[in-house]
Amino acid sequence: MKPTTGSSVMRRIADDVREKIRAGVYKPEDKLPTSKALAVDYEVTAKTVERAYDLLKETGDIVGRRGAGMFVAPRPPAIHRHSDRHQTEKDRVHLTDQERSTWGAAEATTKLPTEAFRFEAEFSNVLADEKLAEIFGVDVGARLLRRDFRSYAGGSSIPQGLTTSFLPYDIPSRNPELFDSSREPWPGGTQHQLSTVGIEVVEVTEDITARDAEPAEAEELGLPERSTVMVIEKATVGVESDGGRRRVVDYSIVLLPAARTRLSYRIPLAPWSS
Repeated sequence: MKPTTGSSVMRRIADDVREKIRAGVYKPEDKLPTSKALAVDYEVTAKTVERAYDLLKETGDIVGRRGAGMFVAPRPPAIHRHSDRHQTEKDRVHLTDQERSTWGAAEATTKLPTEAFRFEAEFSNVLADEKLAEIFGVDVGARLLRRDFRSYAGGSSIPQGLTTSFLPYDIPSRNPELFDSSREPWPGGTQHQLSTVGIEVVEVTEDITARDAEPAEAEELGLPERSTVMVIEKATVGVESDGGRRRVVDYSIVLLPAARTRLSYRIPLAPWSS
């Protein structure tokens, strides 16, 4: 078959690939034929196929991965992040390890069971820059524990979101297990981790902004180019069990794909005085 050349060919190729995706011939995260291979089938130049793939990237049907080729866009589960989960996590702090292990942030935001997830964690020591020093009330250059988390649902190779957490170094220093990334996901999450060193969480604030995803972020999240991400800056305030001062004990940056994320917040209001 040798169709006419030009933009009509490019769009025909894009339509054909899109139809195969919708029909299930190409499934989410399947690798697509190379532009050279598809060019042979359509008797066109590889450049024409590349332009067709560019169209499909713009519509979110496919994603490119540097050095690996083109893939059908993943279909990770939707994320519903709600404020009630912080109180639920606190309420579960004193449960057993087994009870805490059946629920966490990933399960709460997707309604999927624990066994549907695969988790990755990478820890490193960093020094506080001016922003982190101000957040934690420490000197610039103070040691912090940085924790990078990824959770993958349903066998997907695309993470639900990108999370980076920082802890003042004196906190994990009281419990060496908190330095061990192999213990993640920790049953009960950060609030239980803090409880092991005598810290009770009393407040959580989340500041949310939206921006264009950087190329590396879009690629890791399986998003089309120029996609929007939600950036959640979460500050966790705690107090020592011996009555110490309130302070920020964890600061996290969470990047979520805007197109599959919903945020819900319940805000209790004090009654009018009688």
